[in-house]
Amino acid sequence: MKRIIFLIILLVTTSNLYSQSKFSVGSKTSFIRPIYGTDKNGFGFSVELNYMVFSDLELMLSTGYMVWGSNPDASYSVRVIPDVFGVKYYPLNSDFKIYITGEIHKVFGKNDIEYYSYDEEKKDYVFKEVKSSGISEFVTYLGTGIVFPIASNIYIDMSVSGMLTYISQELANVRYSIGVKYQL
Repeated sequence: MKRIIFLIILLVTTSNLYSQSKFSVGSKTSFIRPIYGTDKNGFGFSVELNYMVFSDLELMLSTGYMVWGSNPDASYSVRVIPDVFGVKYYPLNSDFKIYITGEIHKVFGKNDIEYYSYDEEKKDYVFKEVKSSGISEFVTYLGTGIVFPIASNIYIDMSVSGMLTYISQELANVRYSIGVKYQL
């Protein structure tokens, strides 16, 4: 919540200092598909502040909340708050703007792992223990997307991005997002 309030204050402060047409705000909902050994997809949401540096280059600040995870032998859940700095490059100039994005995330969160062991008598997996660990690491994403207008100053932003670097295997994922963006 503090991050959202910070982004709103930053938006109000900076929108009065610079040309308002270069700023936009938005929110996205994400479907998250973990990459390694999981059978449970996840979801997330984010809010973002964008600044158009040039007609084909945009900077982005974002924060949000994401949750996913589980597998048959060790059920786990990952809950993270990613603070994001990203760059969007628009190679074509048209109403339907295709972009390439690169993002650096500072991820804070928690990883709960429930361990199970196989019980020969019961012929089933039984609960063994829970281990929790904090998550705090930098990760990078590369992706692509499209932005198109639906009304004056209102746009739909759809994207897909995949994680390139990570430390914790549970964090590796592909993210599909759709959102609304408002040009100030």
